[in-house]
Amino acid sequence: MSTTKNRWHQLRAQRALREWKIELPKRHSKRTVCAIFFTTGLQFLLCYLSTHMSLLNIIIMAYIVGAFLCVYIFSNCHEICHNLVHPFFSNKTAKNILLRFASLPDISSGNYFYYKWGHISHHRFLGEHSIDEIIEGAYERPLDLDPITHLRNMYLFRNEKDGTPVYRFEKIRDNKWLRAIVLFGMPVIDTLKLPMLVPSRIKLLIQMEKSGRSTERIKDALSQDFIVLLSFFIMYLIFGNFNFLLYLYASHLFYKGFMHPYLFLWVGIHKSGKNDEDGYQPTSSIYAKFSGFLSGGINYHIEHHDFPGIPRNQLRKVNKKIPQLYNKCFSFKSYREIINYLKRDIYDHSYHLPLEEKSTAS
Repeated sequence: MSTTKNRWHQLRAQRALREWKIELPKRHSKRTVCAIFFTTGLQFLLCYLSTHMSLLNIIIMAYIVGAFLCVYIFSNCHEICHNLVHPFFSNKTAKNILLRFASLPDISSGNYFYYKWGHISHHRFLGEHSIDEIIEGAYERPLDLDPITHLRNMYLFRNEKDGTPVYRFEKIRDNKWLRAIVLFGMPVIDTLKLPMLVPSRIKLLIQMEKSGRSTERIKDALSQDFIVLLSFFIMYLIFGNFNFLLYLYASHLFYKGFMHPYLFLWVGIHKSGKNDEDGYQPTSSIYAKFSGFLSGGINYHIEHHDFPGIPRNQLRKVNKKIPQLYNKCFSFKSYREIINYLKRDIYDHSYHLPLEEKSTAS
C-alpha cells in the first residue's frame, strides 16, 4: 500500500479563504520575543533556586512549574521555526541564534534540532501513514525516545510484506500492559538523550566524513549539544552543585508526560481517526478550560495546521471567525474526554487506524 499525501488541512484552508473570504490575522507577534526571554530567563532562575532546595522540593517545583516552562519553551521554538516572532528574526542567522537561545536550558537539546530540521517536514507530510518514518531521516531515532511517538510506532511504523502491513513493535502493540509501560516509562529514558546522543553523533560524524556524505545537520546538532553542555558547566561553576540538573531532568520528565497532565496534551493534538469530505483528519484541538494557557497556545492545533502562518495567540480568533470549519471536527472539549481517549490509546491498538485497516486488525 503506497502512502499518499493527506491534503486535509490544505483543502480546509483553501475553502475558508475562498468561500468565507476571511481576513487572516497579522503574521508576527512581537510579544513572543518578550515571552522567549522571560520563559528562558525564568527557567535559569529556577535552576539557581534549586541549588538551595531539598530533593523533594526540587521535584515539586519541577512538577508544578518546570514542566509548564518546558512546554512554553517548546512553544516558543515552534513560533521561531514558523517565522512568527518578528520580521527581524526572519533573517536566517538571527533566527538561528534566537532558536539556540530559546532552546536553553534544554536537558536534551532536542527542541533546537527538531525545529531546525524536522518540524517543517512534519507539516508537509502530516497525514501520511509514514510521517514518522519521513521525519526519522531528519533526526535521531530510536534515541529520540518521545513516548507518544513510540506508542504510535506500534501501529504507524510498518513495512510492507506481500501487501500486508508488518508492524515493528507487534509484541508491544498486542500487549496492553507493555503498551502502558512504554507510554509512561519512555520519558525516563528520554531525559538521558543528551549523554546518549553526543557519543553517537560524534561516531556518526566520523563515518559520514569518511563516506563523503553531507555532515551539515550532524555538525549543527553537535554544536547545540556542546552549547548545552557548556551552559551546564558554567552553571555548575556559578551554583556550586548539580541540583539544577536534577531540576531540569525532573522538569523534562514531567513535560514529556510521566505521571503529569501534560501527557494528555501530547496524546491529544495529533490524534487521528476521523474521515470526512476532505479526507483523513490527522490532528485535533483541545478546547478544555485553561488548555491554551497551559500549552502556550498549541492546543488550537487543527487551526495551526490549517493556517501555519498565524501566531499562536491569534489562533483562537481564527476559530471564532469560521466556527463552521471547526465545529464538525473531532476535538477535545474537556479533560475527561482526553482521559477516556488516553485509556483507549493504551488498550486499543486499532484506535488510530483508517477504517479499512481497523476491519483487518479486528
